[in-house]
Order: sequence, then C-alpha cells, then structure tokens
Amino acid sequence: MRFKGFRKRGSSGKKFKRGQPNRRKKKSFYLPLLKVFGVLLAAGGLVWMSTLAEFWLEESPLFTVRNIKIEGLSYLKEEHLARELEEIKNRSMFNVSLNEVRERLESDPWIKSATLKKHFPDGITVRIVEKQPAFYLMRGQSFCLADEEGRFIAEAAAPFKNIPELKGVHVEKWLRGDEKEASLVRKGVAFYRMAMQPNFLVAKEDLSSIELRSENDLVATIGGIPFLFRYPYSSQQWFRFLSVKNDILSRNIDIEDIDLRFSGKVIVKPQKEKI
Repeated sequence: MRFKGFRKRGSSGKKFKRGQPNRRKKKSFYLPLLKVFGVLLAAGGLVWMSTLAEFWLEESPLFTVRNIKIEGLSYLKEEHLARELEEIKNRSMFNVSLNEVRERLESDPWIKSATLKKHFPDGITVRIVEKQPAFYLMRGQSFCLADEEGRFIAEAAAPFKNIPELKGVHVEKWLRGDEKEASLVRKGVAFYRMAMQPNFLVAKEDLSSIELRSENDLVATIGGIPFLFRYPYSSQQWFRFLSVKNDILSRNIDIEDIDLRFSGKVIVKPQKEKI
C-alpha cells in the first residue's frame, strides 16, 4: 500500500549519508582556537616589544638627567641644594620620582614649597618658594631667624637686612617648643603681620624691634620711637597716632615712648631731663 506524498529513499539517498565526515563542523571548531592563539601571540609580542622599548629608554644616554635648573632662590645658595639634587644627576629621566625629590627638598627648614618639572630629553626645572624671615631672636652671639608663622628657620652669623629683632622671649625654651614662649612669639607674629599691612609703615625698615613685655603688652620701635601696644592689636591704634603725628613732632620734645594702649588716647611720655 502506498500513501500519497510518501517517497521511498534508499540507503544511498542524500538523507542517510551518515558515514561521511562533517567537514564544516570541524572548520568551525578550529577557527576560533586559531583566532585566540593569534590574539595571544600578538599580545605577547606587544608586551615583549614594550618591555624592550622601556629597557632601551631607561638605559639610553639620550634620556639621562644632565641639566637641573633652580629658580626662586633669594636666601639659599644653589650649593645648599646640591646634595639632594646630586642624587638624580646622571640617572634616567624615567627612573626619577619628582614627588620623592620634592618631599626631600620640602623637609629643609628654609623651603616652604618646591615644584619640579621634567623637560625631555635631559632637563629638570626646580622651582623653590622660600620661607621669609620675619624677625630674628638673639641667642648669645648668633641670630635665630623665624618665619612669618613664628617657626625657627636657621641660625645666622649676622642679622638680615630690614628684619626686626623680637625681644622678651626665652630663646632656648622657644627652640625646645615651650608653649608659653611659643605663645609670646605668636603675639609678636600677630603684630608683625599688622605692621606689614599697606599704609601702616612708610617703609619696612622703619620697624626695628618688637619687645614683648607681657602676654598682652609690647613695645614696637618704629622710626626710632618706642610705641606701646596692647593685645589684641588694632591698626586703629596706629592710625590714631598718625592723625596727631605732625602736631606731636612739631613740639620738638625728646620722646621716651608713645602709649597707644588705651582707646581714643595717644599718650606721649617725654624723656626725663638729665640732672
């Protein structure tokens, strides 16, 4: 019996070619492996080339540090920085850590900040911002310089030009970090900052000394005349004097000091006549 639409196929028909290998499937299996292998081989070649290039750059004399330019020095000499910078001379530009050099430089008590920049193939620029000496304190025959924060910078054999002396502080205790003496120095700093404001002094050198007589009172010698101030210091105390300055000086009296500690008053104390 035959059914409509049924077609008999023999063992040699196309649908029963089980004995023949499926070549298309084998191709699709090996091709991805070849691609992966090719990618890995290319990546390995890039790594090897990169390592070789890095080695060549680090060892090449073309990129050896030869020129170090230092900028911003006023108080320090280049020889002062030679030891720190000598360590990076003749080293590969790629092996020099600018952050490490900067940290070493900024550990120097004279240096406020340091900025370093590489200039290929063989140069480095070092920009220094120095601490500014605000005043000095006498320690025997030497001069202890302090910055605008009241911190010790260094000792000097002679006072710096146009820097006032700070008196009334036990220097040895201050150097050891005694809080009472440090507090007095901060009071001196507060006055110094006020005196450096615009229109306070005609010239910076007019302020020759600051003497702390107590925790609240100080004497500032300005233009050769001692002026008494009381903490908290106010520039209005000084401007009050300036308003009557011409009248006081026109009297041609020898002045021992001028007291500005009391609100609304300018008290002129004449020198006592010598007997």
